[in-house]
Order: sequence, then structure tokens, then C-alpha cells
Amino acid sequence: QNIIEIIFREEAKYNSNDDKQTKATGKQAPKIARKPTKHTGAPVRLWAKAVFTGFRRSKVNQNSNQALLKIQGVNDAATSMFYWGKRAAYVYKAHSTKNNTKYRAIW
Repeated sequence: QNIIEIIFREEAKYNSNDDKQTKATGKQAPKIARKPTKHTGAPVRLWAKAVFTGFRRSKVNQNSNQALLKIQGVNDAATSMFYWGKRAAYVYKAHSTKNNTKYRAIW
């Protein structure tokens, strides 16, 4: 989760229009106060289903630190770029309850 936050913060830094305007005119743009918005739509989905297809490998050697996943709804390299470097969790349902839940996760 910390890795994802860092990536998004750096991306926001490079996409800001304030830096472009400051470099072009030498003046900073006035700050506009935003009104708090009420979210009425569906909540944001923070996960995607995937199937473990194996480890990254060559003909002879296998690297068990790099897993290959088939992510649902991702069919080409351009859409897969969002998931590069993200962590994956194996979530399963156990028989007994621990921490008030039967679901467990292995990161």
C-alpha cells in the first residue's frame, strides 16, 4: 500500500499544471478553494481478480520471486501497465474464524 501511495503522489507531482504555468509566466496561479463533494456513485473497486499462471522463467531457470498473473479484464500490454509493480494478495476462505473473519490473505 505504501508503494502505491508513493507512485500516485509522484504522478500527481509531474501532472500538475502549476509548475508549467510558473515556468511559462514566472507567476504562480491563484489557488482556488474546492468545495467538498458528496460521493453518490458506487464505491471505487480497489481490487481485481487474477489467476496465478506460473513464475517468470526461461527454458531452464525459474525465478520464484516474479509471479505471472492473468488479470480479469486485462487483454493487452497497454492496459496491463497500471498493474506493473503492484502487490498481489492470495485471498482464501478458511474453515475456522480468526480475527472475526474466515477470510485470510497471503501477501
